[in-house]
Amino acid sequence: MVAKRDEYRNAGIAEYWIIDRFPGTLTVLRQPTEPAPQVVMHKGQVYSTRLLPGFELPLSQLLAEADRLEQAIKDG
Repeated sequence: MVAKRDEYRNAGIAEYWIIDRFPGTLTVLRQPTEPAPQVVMHKGQVYSTRLLPGFELPLSQLLAEADRLEQAIKDG
């Protein structure tokens, strides 16, 4: 994760997300010059970013969909 963070920072990527399904978190990493260069969101929260005006990511909904997909794969 540290290597990718540095790689994305050096490439000028404004923001990227790491979704960790099992603890139910979304880590948002931004350029170090930005206010709050790292933010951790938790299940039940909704993430929005100025980079995508009007976009909202309800983390609980995303994680629930991942759980449904996993179950569908297991069920065959």
